[in-house]
Amino acid sequence: MPLTVVLLLVFSLAGVAQAERVAQVPLDLEIKAPPRVRLTITPNALIFRDADPDTTPVIAAQGNPVQVTMICRGEQIMLTLRGTDHLVSGADTIEVGNITWSATGAGFLGGRLRVQEEVPVGKWQPTSPIIQGTLAFFLANSWQYAVGTYKTTVIFTASAL
Repeated sequence: MPLTVVLLLVFSLAGVAQAERVAQVPLDLEIKAPPRVRLTITPNALIFRDADPDTTPVIAAQGNPVQVTMICRGEQIMLTLRGTDHLVSGADTIEVGNITWSATGAGFLGGRLRVQEEVPVGKWQPTSPIIQGTLAFFLANSWQYAVGTYKTTVIFTASAL
């Protein structure tokens, strides 16, 4: 059962004429709603399985497509990808530019990864607070890759302006 507290204030002003029955005072309110974006990607890891370069010159990532969802507030929303480094296995590397992606969804763009360079994935002037699309990642296959397990990290950056 809710608890109710009643506070009674009693005061008296001697020698003052009867007070107004209604007193109004304006109160100005301001609500700040700055640009904001929330980004989710699923899954958060992809694997490129080994394949014969002669029969499979391009390998689709296991886990494709990556679902991209942005919930946003802003006049302009931007999404970029950036490779933090090349794919590395010990002393061996595979150029991160060998990874490309295709995109589906209004405003989403395909592209090629770059090391420490933001590559545009899309730019929107949203009419809805939800932007959704998919990215499918591919690796250019080659006999030149040394044997190993290569890894890198890709950074998704969503910005609300």
